[in-house]
Amino acid sequence: REVVADEATGKAYASVLVSGGRDDPSPKPQQIWVIDGKKKAVERAISVDTKMLTGIAVDSRGKRLFATGLGANEVLAIDIKSGKVTSRWPSGGEGPINVAYDDTGKRLFVVNQKSGDLTVLDAKTGAQKAKVPTGEGALSVAYNPGKQQVYVANRTAGTVSVIDARSYASLGNLTTGTFPQTLAIDKAANTVFVSNK
Repeated sequence: REVVADEATGKAYASVLVSGGRDDPSPKPQQIWVIDGKKKAVERAISVDTKMLTGIAVDSRGKRLFATGLGANEVLAIDIKSGKVTSRWPSGGEGPINVAYDDTGKRLFVVNQKSGDLTVLDAKTGAQKAKVPTGEGALSVAYNPGKQQVYVANRTAGTVSVIDARSYASLGNLTTGTFPQTLAIDKAANTVFVSNK
């Protein structure tokens, strides 16, 4: 569902929804595929015990992955080497679907689809630092450290929220077309790209 690249190690990580869906009475362990970028091959799969693993982010220096459990309203920290879940925290909202990591500030930006908001968690303790309403169907999140801004694509609302990463104040909701889906940042040009489904 989600792929993140770790340029420092040449690895990529992909979240894989394994269960039959949101209402599966016996959900199977979710997976994160570890992909060797040079060989272009999956080298192993990490099983993650959560319901509906969706979004992932990588902490290259800390050798950790962060993942959202959409069906469990949780965020998990996973040791990359061992594949073990080392921490499990409440997301602070309903339906956490994607996550972005701030390496400098050691923060997690978690977008919650059902409650339509962004929660900011301490990446060491899981403590909630802030909660910002964004819009209906909040789906994707991206962080630009150069501008100290967080962007949230609100699929149902048809907007992208811009949030100040220092004060957590909303800087506005930009109309971006039908069903904004994914976000990508060109950090050199300080440009945000939005795909509409």
